[in-house]
Amino acid sequence: MIFFGNLMLGIAALLYSVLLFSLYSRPAPGGDASVGHAYAIVFGNLLLLGCFAAATIAIGMSGGFQWVGGSGGSRFLKVTLGLLFIVLVLAVSAMGQNEGPSWLRLIFMFGAFVLPAVVILACATLLNEGLRENLPTHFAQWSLKGTAGLGALMVAGFLLQQTASRLSATFRHLNRDPNELSDFEQGILQNIENCDLQKDMIFLMVHTDRNRNPIVREKAIAKVKTRPDWQEELVRRLDTGWAEDVFTFLASNEVDDKSLFPEAVRKGILQQSTIIRERIRQGGSFRGVGFDGAVRNVLTTVEKYVGMGVDFRPAIKTLRDALNGPPEAKEATAASKKALDNWLTKH
Repeated sequence: MIFFGNLMLGIAALLYSVLLFSLYSRPAPGGDASVGHAYAIVFGNLLLLGCFAAATIAIGMSGGFQWVGGSGGSRFLKVTLGLLFIVLVLAVSAMGQNEGPSWLRLIFMFGAFVLPAVVILACATLLNEGLRENLPTHFAQWSLKGTAGLGALMVAGFLLQQTASRLSATFRHLNRDPNELSDFEQGILQNIENCDLQKDMIFLMVHTDRNRNPIVREKAIAKVKTRPDWQEELVRRLDTGWAEDVFTFLASNEVDDKSLFPEAVRKGILQQSTIIRERIRQGGSFRGVGFDGAVRNVLTTVEKYVGMGVDFRPAIKTLRDALNGPPEAKEATAASKKALDNWLTKH
């Protein structure tokens, strides 16, 4: 095993030399070449990981890790984690030596240029008794512990950064002024203001959902109602491929003249059935989000017009049948089917 371990370390030294002189010592190229440069570093470090892992096994089987506390599974876990942390330091240093402020780049350059040689020498010391006698006492132990410690610090720093980022985002959300709009929402308001209602009123429907930002929603509703025949336009659109968008409006908002809508809603359900059937045929929305929202809006709308002289059951059955798609759609349509079945049972 000592010969095998030394062989792996020799290959690791060769890989390190190639990385050092072919990649690390040259400026990172720009353009498309930068992608190949990054891949070369990644794969080079993966090969280093393989060599270090093989050498670690050889060291362990040769009794080179007796200085690690614990025994059996505990020692194996500590050595494995140490190896992963060491490789993490080497990989991050290799990828980050051209990133960040100058002081950070210097640290990464040290990690990329120096630490692989230190690790290779430390592993060789654990494998070869003669080499141990010519190096300072505990050189291998402290070298490997120090490098693994740097990896652990990197992991801790990353987790701390992510936690701080999430806490900061949560704090901003909780303390956000409800009247404050993001740049994206400001852009939506501008689009609503500039909307040509004679041509594009249907595109405002998505912004009238009750779950939208109240300011955006109220602006969209107000804009829609500036068109004198807005209700008649909704009725017309219910009998087209835009029925789903109209149901978004009707589920969340009231109309002025409800008598215009019962028959139109029935036709809209049939249109929604066609939309869903075609969507399933094309293999879309199998995650269920599109089906669930569309069906929920239909049922919410229908409840507003039950008892106004139109029998919605046949149309609802058609919508239910539209959800009977191929086996791969079964899970995605399950919630919608259950909701429609419950409605049919009650009515």
